[in-house]
Amino acid sequence: KVKDNMAGVLEPGAGFVRPELAIKYAIEDAIENGAEVIENCQVISVKKCDFDGNAITVQSSTGKTYKSRSVLMTLGAWTSKLIPDWARHLNVTRQVQIWFEPKEVKNYHPSTSPCWYLDRTNETLGLYGVPADPLSQQNPNWAKIALHGRNVPFDPDDPRPEVNKKEIDEVCDAVKTWIPEAEQQIVASKACLYTMSPDEDFILDRAPGFRNVWCVAGLSGHGFKMTPALGKAAADLMLDEQTDLPIEFLSADRLH
Repeated sequence: KVKDNMAGVLEPGAGFVRPELAIKYAIEDAIENGAEVIENCQVISVKKCDFDGNAITVQSSTGKTYKSRSVLMTLGAWTSKLIPDWARHLNVTRQVQIWFEPKEVKNYHPSTSPCWYLDRTNETLGLYGVPADPLSQQNPNWAKIALHGRNVPFDPDDPRPEVNKKEIDEVCDAVKTWIPEAEQQIVASKACLYTMSPDEDFILDRAPGFRNVWCVAGLSGHGFKMTPALGKAAADLMLDEQTDLPIEFLSADRLH
C-alpha cells in the first residue's frame, strides 16, 4: 500500500545476491588459486614480529603462529576486539529479519517484485524487502522483510538468543501498514549483526600502528554486495600499498 504523495525510483538493472552461494564460490575460487582455508580457528592476536620488523605474526587459537609480510583483517563484528582504537567508531547491533510465505507467490517473484527499500518519512528506521528466490532449494516461496539499522547494541561474543516475540512484533508493526498480508503469513525469523560506522560508509585503511596490516570494517549492513571491489582494493594495498580505485572516502581519518 503506497501513499499518493510518495515518490519512487526504480533501478531496472538491480538485483540481489545469494550470500551462501557467493561465499561458497569465492572460497572455491580462492582455493583454486592457491589459498589455504583454515576453519574453526580463532585469531588471538596480530603483532609485529619481534625479530623481523617487516613481518607480522598472527597467533591462532590452535596454538599455531603464522608469519606474513602483510595481513588483511576482515573481522566483522569482532573488529574492535583486535583493533581497540576503532572501537569508538564501530557499533555492533542486533538486526532481525523475517520471512513470510505469500498466498500469491507470483506477486513476490523477482520478475514482478524487485528488492525494495522504503524510507518512512516519519519513522526512524527504513523498511526493506527481498523477493522470493525461485532458485532456492529450501524455500523458493519465502520473501524477506526487515528493518534497516536497529540500534540494539550487541557483543558478538555473547550467546545468540533466538528471535523473540517482541522483536517479531517490532517488524510486524512496521510491515502491516504497507504489506498487511505479510503479518499473517510469517514462517521464519533470524537475527544477524551489523557493524555500523557513524556515517554508514565502510572503513578501508591501515590498522593503527602498522604499515603492512590493512583492515576492512564497518560495512553497516550494506557492504556484502560491495566485497568484490573492496577485495580488489584491499589486495592492491597489500601488494603495492596503493590502488587505482577511489577509496579515499573510506579512510578511518574521516571519523576523527
